[in-house]
Amino acid sequence: MIKDILYILVFVGLFASCDSEQFSSAVKDDTTADNVLKLNISRADFSDMTADDSRVSNSGTSTSFTKDDVIGVLVTQDGKNYNLPYRYNGTNWEFDTSSEKELFTKTTADELIFTLYYPYSAKADNVTTLEELKTVFPVKTDQSSEDDYISSDLLYAEVTTAESTVSAEMKHLRTLFAYKPKVKFQTTVAEEGGFESYALSLADISFSDEAGEIKCYKTTDGEYCYIVDKGKTITWVYDYAGAVYEGKKELVVTPGTKYATTEFINTGVYDESKAKIGDFYCVNGDNKGYVLPLEFDIASSTHTCIGIVFHVGAGSGDSKENYAETSLASSGIRGYVVALKDAGSFPWATEEGKSTQTDSNENSWNGYSNNQIVKGAGVGKFPAFEACAEFTPAALNSSGWYLPSIAQLGEIRNNIDILQSMFTAVEGECLKTDGSVWYWSSTQKDSDVGQAVILFGEGYSMWSKIAGAYVRPVLTF
Repeated sequence: MIKDILYILVFVGLFASCDSEQFSSAVKDDTTADNVLKLNISRADFSDMTADDSRVSNSGTSTSFTKDDVIGVLVTQDGKNYNLPYRYNGTNWEFDTSSEKELFTKTTADELIFTLYYPYSAKADNVTTLEELKTVFPVKTDQSSEDDYISSDLLYAEVTTAESTVSAEMKHLRTLFAYKPKVKFQTTVAEEGGFESYALSLADISFSDEAGEIKCYKTTDGEYCYIVDKGKTITWVYDYAGAVYEGKKELVVTPGTKYATTEFINTGVYDESKAKIGDFYCVNGDNKGYVLPLEFDIASSTHTCIGIVFHVGAGSGDSKENYAETSLASSGIRGYVVALKDAGSFPWATEEGKSTQTDSNENSWNGYSNNQIVKGAGVGKFPAFEACAEFTPAALNSSGWYLPSIAQLGEIRNNIDILQSMFTAVEGECLKTDGSVWYWSSTQKDSDVGQAVILFGEGYSMWSKIAGAYVRPVLTF
């Protein structure tokens, strides 16, 4: 009997010890104590309420927290209200010790009601109800900045627990309106009906509701987002390519819902006549060349880009008559493309080809004609020209690659900013522009048959034909 009583006392002692351990006092910065508030938090996405088949759902909204996001935790203990900031470090939520708040320690074994919200604000001090919290984060008319958009999109969760680790999925309290205008087009090499699209980048798209103008937040993928907390009709209007486009969307607000609208403008076939500087020049499986708009998300596609358009239309002194051996003799010149990468570094000519004369007119776009002159003298004597002629892949419905004239090289430099950004978009090789690097042109120097013109770095200069310089091929399409 004494033995049995002893066992009972031991077990009671163990439970008492655990209880005492769980709710013992903790110092302010001891975030490892068992009774210090810890969080295990996720966030829900909006539930898509796309209404009909003519509207295509799109995303563009965050579905997870990112590093340095801060949520607030509202809790009342011993008659005192707490508004606690917890910062996400990329993996876990940690109490923000840089704040003036005190680290919360749970001092009771009873259940507490924890109210979590995002984003955190010190203005929520002493807030105890959801309605009060909403007044701290009103829906703003101007949500064009990320901060104003996020503060309008209030996330919320309420958890009642006796544990010191609070687990919850935070949900949107309001409704999201999302609108994305897109251009729908077809390439010249696509099968009929093979449309693709890209998001429009519009500076002057106008949105409004019954009360007047509103301003949306524009995401990086071209989606316009706006948070609403009551039923309304949102209208939009904008100009594109000489036409006015407008529409409207009626919203019935349910917390956590998203009304997504993608509106397509069908521009038909995007052919070479529509090309512009910065467009992607691609080839299909049959090595037929075609252009894609620079706005197109080529990095996420399967297109094979071989260069970037750097000029539209025929350059000075160039004409289709210069391309007698190519398809351009009948189709005409639509523009010029610079290759995605250098061909390498080569001499303009060997000693054997040093005295060969190409055109010395520095204003003429006669790169292809210069290459034909060299070809007639035997391209093996001209390493820079030969590297361009052998550069691959090349489009069959183009001139093929050649060494540009100094005027063509100058036009590339004139458009260097947009070209460099487009090279980066397709993982190409940016042109070398520091003072120690030069590129060959095919243009001859007038007064000395042993020199040709180079460009970049310090500008125009002359160089010995048998010296090495970089080569960037171009083609005419």
